Amino acid sequence: MQNLDILYIEHEPSQAQQIVALFHSNQLRHVTTTHEALRVFKATPYPFVILCASLPKGESIDVCRTLKALAPHTKILLHVAPAECAQLLEAIRIGVDAFALKPLEKPAFLATFNAMADASFASRKSEETLHLAQQLSRAFEASAIVSKTNPSGIITYANKAFETISGYTQEELLGKPHNIVRHPDMNKSIFKEMWDVISNGQIWKGVVKNRHKDGGFYVVEATIIPILDVNGKVTEYMSVRHDISQLETRNSYLQDVAARNIEIAKTKSNELLEKLYKDEITNLPNSLALQRDIVRFEGGTLFLLDINNFNIFNKLYGFAFGDLLLQEVTKNLMFLSSKEEILYKLSADRYALLSHTHDETHIENTCNQIFAYFDTTEINVETIENFVSFSVGVAKIEDGRDAIVDAEFALDISKKHGKRFKVVYDGGSSQIREELESISWLNKTREFIHKDMIVPYFQPIVDVHTREIYKYECLARVIDGDLVIPPAMFIGAATKLGLLTSVTKSMINKSFQYFADKDISFSINITERDIMDGYLMDFIRFKAERYGVNPHNITFEILENITLSKESDLITGTIGLVKDYGCDIAIDDFGSENSNFSRLLSLQSDYIKIDGSFVHNCDKDLEKQKIIDAIVQLAKRLGIKCIAEFVSTEAIFETIKVLGVDYAQGYLFGKPEPSTL
Repeated sequence: MQNLDILYIEHEPSQAQQIVALFHSNQLRHVTTTHEALRVFKATPYPFVILCASLPKGESIDVCRTLKALAPHTKILLHVAPAECAQLLEAIRIGVDAFALKPLEKPAFLATFNAMADASFASRKSEETLHLAQQLSRAFEASAIVSKTNPSGIITYANKAFETISGYTQEELLGKPHNIVRHPDMNKSIFKEMWDVISNGQIWKGVVKNRHKDGGFYVVEATIIPILDVNGKVTEYMSVRHDISQLETRNSYLQDVAARNIEIAKTKSNELLEKLYKDEITNLPNSLALQRDIVRFEGGTLFLLDINNFNIFNKLYGFAFGDLLLQEVTKNLMFLSSKEEILYKLSADRYALLSHTHDETHIENTCNQIFAYFDTTEINVETIENFVSFSVGVAKIEDGRDAIVDAEFALDISKKHGKRFKVVYDGGSSQIREELESISWLNKTREFIHKDMIVPYFQPIVDVHTREIYKYECLARVIDGDLVIPPAMFIGAATKLGLLTSVTKSMINKSFQYFADKDISFSINITERDIMDGYLMDFIRFKAERYGVNPHNITFEILENITLSKESDLITGTIGLVKDYGCDIAIDDFGSENSNFSRLLSLQSDYIKIDGSFVHNCDKDLEKQKIIDAIVQLAKRLGIKCIAEFVSTEAIFETIKVLGVDYAQGYLFGKPEPSTL
């Protein structure tokens, strides 16, 4: 591992620390970005590069391609995770020289790197040998093996070097045919070719194995030059030779070394490839093997099996116990599988089963057998008796479809139904269509937020007694071409993506900007996630000061169920800071959840927004009127103002007015619009 210059490209600190520890500090240069890597490499092309396959934005393949273009002889070792099969295959096509698997296994990593380095050194030695041969040629010019023959090949002159190397004296050489030193191993066709060339006045060069007087051999690099008279007729031949016996022996040795190293590298690569396709815990073929093998089962069935609530075992007994449990589950699944089926262990607690058969009876029998077997079979691990159950997603393996993705869709639906349930993928089913639509909205919502497409619409809230606009509620919308997309279409997806706070931040920023330097009151919705993330108060203060918005003009609406959160102290504390800053608080959709009236006081609410389900048709429904009246009376005793949502008709308006509601909001007074001022 000495005399190595290595460039190491890795952005993950913990992974980099492990690799750096394997080498001397003066051997390895560690960089964290592709930009820095290319700058360093262009300044000093490194002979060895260790490259992480999971650089951000998929840059690993691009930098691999660039390095090979800049220095084709640079050896690249790709550090790749089992799930990065696509990057590995592309890197192999580009010409990566070796790869090592993540997580790091020191012996395997060093063996792979050393094999690559040894092969590189062997290649370099071969190049050095060629250079040595050229240097020897210069030295041999002063002591070349020289002889001359007449046109018939009879030796007429031989120098001292010829005598020395052949073992013959001048007297023994002169007057003899040159084939006196011909070795029987030499192919006669070579000499025929030589005579064809030189008899036509052309120079012939070649390597010839000659026989020593004592029966041994030596190898010479020969140049035979025809000597021509003024008429172009050959008068004699001059042969200039250099002894390359040692060089040939050295080359043969180096070729043997290189061949052995290549075989070692191939063996190690095969071992690593085999490991790449196996799950370490169960020794079953893994997800990469499934993708490789599934094409052989066209027309058959793919079963995805997910152990229900497996994380409970890890939490109760630890991950080591979980691994042992998986090993026992594997044995039982293997027992249930036929010889024609292949069982795979995928990530975490998931298995796959490939079968050549696809019909309803086979699917039913297979799933029922698994359910029934594990219902009655105890899995014993460390004297603890465990029962496991599965959710199963099933898909047909057919050309033109990704059966793994189809089975994933089916499995997701199966898990929603609970334990011991199977779903067979059917592209025409409403459940599958809903899953596809849900995923589509995840992608769309990510784009909406990334492109900052969320904008506020404004709906007036009026004073019931004067019918004048009291303030506006800022409601999130997405403008996509001619479409105006309501929050019901993207808020759920934003929540799943963990991007809900991005929506709130965008609404606060754009609403504050809209009401900048205006003495107009407005309200904005906030969520439990906004409060839990801890950014809210500083963000509100920063944006209010930036746009010159009076905090007393701002109301933040929170959903009633936030008041029931387990993190009540944090929520109460954050709401208190918002109110201390001068903003008001409204409880939105009041009455739609399990109302907790005592929390109204702890949150110091300024407004209650009566849920629209009570306001709708309240002019015709006496029960709804009673509920509204009860909420209003409670609010008045607590000093809280009431706002009725979904006020769409004059009759509803007159009803809530009689019941004592303070403010009204709904289509009767205006729909949400992009600009109302």
